[in-house]
Amino acid sequence: MKIVFLIEQLSGGGKERRLVELLKGLSDHDGFEIHLVLAKNKIDYPEVKQLSIKIHQLTNSSNIGLIRTYYIKIKEIQPQVVHSWSYKSSFYLALLKPFFNFKFIAGFIGDTFGFSKKLSFVARHLIFKKANVIISNSQKGLETYQVPKTKGKVIYNGFDPIRIAKSKINKLENEGISTPIKVVMLANVSPYKNYQLFINIAEHFVAKRDDITFLAIGKILPEFETLVSPYVNNKHSQIKFLGFRNDVNELIKDCDIGLLCTYTEGISNAIIELMANGVPVITNDLNGGSKELISNGYDGFICNNEEMIDTIDTLLKDEDLKKNISLNAKNKIHKNLTLSKMVNEYAQLYRLK
Repeated sequence: MKIVFLIEQLSGGGKERRLVELLKGLSDHDGFEIHLVLAKNKIDYPEVKQLSIKIHQLTNSSNIGLIRTYYIKIKEIQPQVVHSWSYKSSFYLALLKPFFNFKFIAGFIGDTFGFSKKLSFVARHLIFKKANVIISNSQKGLETYQVPKTKGKVIYNGFDPIRIAKSKINKLENEGISTPIKVVMLANVSPYKNYQLFINIAEHFVAKRDDITFLAIGKILPEFETLVSPYVNNKHSQIKFLGFRNDVNELIKDCDIGLLCTYTEGISNAIIELMANGVPVITNDLNGGSKELISNGYDGFICNNEEMIDTIDTLLKDEDLKKNISLNAKNKIHKNLTLSKMVNEYAQLYRLK
């Protein structure tokens, strides 16, 4: 079976990480010939190039040119399944669907923001009609984007236990982070994450104590460089923005608490990765998909902005609570959100007539 995956680029981000993990898992499955079609020449995950898949990096990324190039590629490959991973590629695929007989899987829903009025009209009257299946990584995502119940399907993110770092080397010390307590946020510095809140929380704690460091790991978008400039390149002794890193698993294994200050989430890869490493997570995602992942007070915490500082304080003061949260979180991910489960669910979906 030939499967084509469409995405603009493999830059650092949640959906990109999810796709990379899926490609890794599928490349070990028999019966699949996998084609990855990229509209831009950018791959932040070099391990993809080592997989037994065919990568097509397109040169013409203008709108009209891209539709034509997609048409040529699909006609050349003759796939049974085409899986889009962005709204744009889903839109183009919906336009091309009448010319082909592939199974169209639209997999662009990875958050709970919902559509603007303009995008909602296009989605309902074109993408949702032409797609065979619309995938979200959370039930809340399907609800927010008003996906037809007959076509919507939830496949939760999966975590590969091989990503748990085995090394005993503390790489944080190489970054100049040697305080006893480390609080980490894994997320790109983008409009979708509330990094001003993260900074406010960090400033509150470092003003009172010198035994704690707050670190942020994720790509810094240009429009946020001014916001984070006081904290990059070790300018601040206890608040550090490290930018995009390929060694996240090595860095978070020695952290004590994970934060996700956000506006809304689907199912966060960052939360899964932290929980899998036994790092207790606190998020303010009250209305997103995090409730499908975290049982509040049992394996993590979901609270409003004003309660985040007190929740951090509680964890720092109660070591038994911290250990219980850590153990429960780790057990949940390794039992219920494995990479093999995610890959098998996708593989089953692709094979369905």
